[in-house]
Order: sequence, then C-alpha cells, then structure tokens
Amino acid sequence: MRNKVLLQRRGVIAVFAVLAVGLAAGLATGEEIKGKVKSVVKKTKTVAVNVKDKGTVVLSVDDATVFVNARSLRQLDDGDLIRVWFTPTGAGNRATTIERVVAKLPAGVVEITTDELNALIGSGQTFTLIDARPASRYDEGHIPGAVSIPFPKLEKADAEGAVESLLGADKGALIVFYCGGIT
Repeated sequence: MRNKVLLQRRGVIAVFAVLAVGLAAGLATGEEIKGKVKSVVKKTKTVAVNVKDKGTVVLSVDDATVFVNARSLRQLDDGDLIRVWFTPTGAGNRATTIERVVAKLPAGVVEITTDELNALIGSGQTFTLIDARPASRYDEGHIPGAVSIPFPKLEKADAEGAVESLLGADKGALIVFYCGGIT
C-alpha cells in the first residue's frame, strides 16, 4: 500500500487522516465494540478500551490479530478511537481485528503520495508541513522541517476560533498534514 499524506489549501479547516482500505471480507469476526483506548500493555499484549455503556473492556492480542490503520499495538495511543472484533474465550476476550478509526477527508482536501510530497519538497515551492501525530511520536522522529501540531490541538483551536494562531492568516497558503496511518 502506498504511503499517503494530505494536501490542503486553507479554504477548509482540516480534519485529516490517512485513509485506509476497509476491512477485507472475512477478517472481522465475532463480537464488535467501539471505544477509546484507555491503555495498551505491550508486555502482556493487551489493550483496555473504554466503551460507552459497557465500561472498560480488556482484550488480548496475539499473532493472528489483524490491525487496520495501525501496524501493531505500538501504534495505538491512549485516546485513539478503535473498533475491535473479538472472540470471548474462557480466559477473556481475544481480539481478532483492531481497526483504528480515522476521519473522512472533507471537501477541498486531497490526498497525495509520499512520492508526490518528495517532489513538492524538491520543487522549492513554499508550503507548511504539519505532523499531526501525538507530540511523543513527533519527538521519536519526524520529516525534517515539519511542525508538530497534534490533531487534538488543532481541533481545540478550531472550536475556539483560533486556528489562524496555529496555521497563520494566509488562507491561500499550501499546507501538508501527515499522520501515522498505514504505510
């Protein structure tokens, strides 16, 4: 699958994500829940999910668990919205598929490949590159020249009418967002 990033002219406030291919037929089996990640324990290969009206559901992950919009437990962060298909077992709940839920692209936002981003960087054209991943992921490594603006921070600024304080006042400026979707 090709790496993707998002490209936008400032006419639209960005709700961005790297879109992934939907679940392949037959991968999602068993019961289904949707909620926010409460915690991930890599050592025991478990994820706790806060599910509305059900409380916290703990699921085990194994080598057969399929991940969508994430490669492994390591790419799930506290607060991520996920959908999980699981099989109840005597010892607990075994996740068969974990899908990190991502937003749909709004009108005016287009998706580009990493090859297209490389060409844009090489062209010398002026643009702003924004890393929308959590700050901890940015600190682990990022594309040179990228600015860290985690999505929740941008979302909050939008709700407060303060997006220009983060992105600048030029609504014609070219902005490229990237996040940690499928590569």
